[in-house]
Amino acid sequence: MATHRRSRLPPFGSIPFLSRRRLIPVIAGLLLFFGADYLGVFDSWDIRAHDAFFRVRSSRPTSEAIVLVGIDARSLGVLGRWPLDRDVYARLLDKLDEAAVVGFDLILAEPSAGDERLAEAVRRNGRVVLACYFDEALNLVLPAGPLAGTQVGHVHIERGIDQISRSLFHTISRPGGPVPSFSAAVYGMFRGGRPWAGRNPLPDFRPDGAAGRLFQTDHSRINYYGPPGTFLRISLADVLSGGVPESFFKGKIVLVGATAAGLQDRSATPFSGTRQEMPGVEIQANALNNLLDGTEIRDFPLPAAWLGAFLTALLGLALFIRTPERTAAWIWAAGLAGITAASYLLFARFHLWLGPALFYFMTAYVFLAAYLLKLAAAARQLDVKYASLAGHFAGGGDLGRRGGKKGLIGLFTRNGINEKISGLLEIEKSYEGTLEAAVWRRTRELAEALSMVGRMSNELIVRLARAVESRDAGTGNHVARVALYSRIIAEALGRPLDYVEAIAFTSSIHDIGKIGIPDDILLKRGLLTDDEKEIMRTHARIGYGILAASEHPRIREAAAVALAHHERWDGSGYPAGLKGEEIPPEARIVALCDYYDALRSERSYKSGLDHDTAVRTILEGGPDCSPAQFDPEVLQAFRKSADKFDDVFRRHRDDAPPAVF
Repeated sequence: MATHRRSRLPPFGSIPFLSRRRLIPVIAGLLLFFGADYLGVFDSWDIRAHDAFFRVRSSRPTSEAIVLVGIDARSLGVLGRWPLDRDVYARLLDKLDEAAVVGFDLILAEPSAGDERLAEAVRRNGRVVLACYFDEALNLVLPAGPLAGTQVGHVHIERGIDQISRSLFHTISRPGGPVPSFSAAVYGMFRGGRPWAGRNPLPDFRPDGAAGRLFQTDHSRINYYGPPGTFLRISLADVLSGGVPESFFKGKIVLVGATAAGLQDRSATPFSGTRQEMPGVEIQANALNNLLDGTEIRDFPLPAAWLGAFLTALLGLALFIRTPERTAAWIWAAGLAGITAASYLLFARFHLWLGPALFYFMTAYVFLAAYLLKLAAAARQLDVKYASLAGHFAGGGDLGRRGGKKGLIGLFTRNGINEKISGLLEIEKSYEGTLEAAVWRRTRELAEALSMVGRMSNELIVRLARAVESRDAGTGNHVARVALYSRIIAEALGRPLDYVEAIAFTSSIHDIGKIGIPDDILLKRGLLTDDEKEIMRTHARIGYGILAASEHPRIREAAAVALAHHERWDGSGYPAGLKGEEIPPEARIVALCDYYDALRSERSYKSGLDHDTAVRTILEGGPDCSPAQFDPEVLQAFRKSADKFDDVFRRHRDDAPPAVF
């Protein structure tokens, strides 16, 4: 028994499944992930991680040197409707005479009556940056008329397909020369009045080919300091009314922009998504603060990222192949956690962005590849054992030809499983005939051999059923538990021993029809659609089709259970809507046992119930459950032996070693 519990796929080195011929396709598959990454296949996953890291890290202190003067609803109520007269901005500049730099995150491209007075105020102040932008024709749109000679910076922020602003280019170069970002222009003036020079060399523009071309350089991910409202914000109306002393702005960087709702200069950020948008002037403040303290987020070099992902995948492949399945699964889970932690550490501590999605998918790929390599080895060993048994007990002949397809494909095809099950039972039947013809002095020896073959046949059949169940992630020991529950109910009903043993066997392959359900439905995380539910329900008829053609009574009984284990006593079940005594007695027992285990088991779309709640749901009813759906006699037997169900479930949880029954 201990040997059975410790059985696993062949360990590393037991058979030559790590030959170069088998490893080359695995490594070639890894290279395909780099192409997918280059094409942006994993971007949506990385974006989710990027935004989640901001929320995990939470807010951080901003620079005291940055102050926002907002054109809010109160300012519009006091100073007039939007757009405000340019005289207002001229008066504001007079109030901000002691500020180190004043940046207007406002588009002043349309001529206005107050342009001359504003231009004069700008010249008096001498430390002003205005906003500019590139229109759809890639033309640079500068401030109007007399303001045209003022230092400018572009206000373009890069938005993702989800309309969340995450980055910007600090330099846009054009035939007429480079244009710094608004935040970079303000930063350059604050650091001594020098214009922004950029970090990367600009391309050479030729007069004959440069028209209409723009180059974006100095890419930077904005390292947000918090949600909207993180930076100190003062109302424009308060500044003009004298509510804030002029000395307060001494030596500070003042950014002026629209903050009132409805003025459209707002964008979603990683902190709050689309629920609460941030004014454009505060986004510029975040980018400026990054330049001041050197915390802008830079992308991890792509070649280094790819090399790291490749080496991680190779290390994972070596570990997964050399360890048992459960240990490999723990290593994989720990690896995913480690990848996430490393990506977060680079983000939060070193201000580097290394998207974890490529690492996630490559480690998942090698985990699956290693499992399939070992499973293929086990399938080949099974074929060898089957051929040996067929030749030994049946003299080769028809049984040797009825083994179905060989290898892993034969293990996961409907005909392959049915042929192996039928063949194993034929071996048992053939050996029984041999035993009857044997001499008396060999009776005990042959009886022991027959018992061994019987146990082996049942175990191989159950393990094949578990191989089918393993396609349905998270089912674990479900097959074994349902068999043990069915045994308990049969004993409580006073059934004879051979009936108890038979139902333990037939119940263990009740879900074999799931092999015919498409992976995208069987493995779906979350609730199924109505159409998907109908497809899932066909597993009962598929299972019947796999088993019904057998000549062996026990397999035919298993076929009846596979077909009817979702039928209900009150006629509300499927696939045929059978009612009462129309349902085979064994299927009535398995129906209750399967339902109890489904209530207790945790799935991706629901939590498992505790024992008392599950029992109360079955006996008294609950959501989508009524006692009327169960055979009253079976229900009464369950009532008397419910505590044994709980004991079975606790001893044979999904993460426990495979149970033997």
